[in-house]
Amino acid sequence: MSARDDLAALFRAGPGEERLGDKTPGEIADAILAARWRPPTRTVSTVEELDALMEGEAVVITSGGVAWIKGDRSQWMRAQRFNEAMVRTPEWLARCGPLTVLWNGGA
Repeated sequence: MSARDDLAALFRAGPGEERLGDKTPGEIADAILAARWRPPTRTVSTVEELDALMEGEAVVITSGGVAWIKGDRSQWMRAQRFNEAMVRTPEWLARCGPLTVLWNGGA
């Protein structure tokens, strides 16, 4: 679901009731999004949650500010400017949690 759909669901009174006053839930959600509201940042903290993120596209950040990119075979590479590769397992990274999901591809 999109942020718009999540917001609109909050304003539905019941099955089949799509209106709240003279505005639809979708119109209310559109107004809130136009005011620059964004959903809370997603966090993950288990190996299973890390494994569910998209391979090659997911980016997470630790509470200490270190960014990690999910590579192939469920390995995580530290995002850095230098050519020094630092690779960790999801088990190791989960111990750094909770981790904030900065990007998960198109998901």
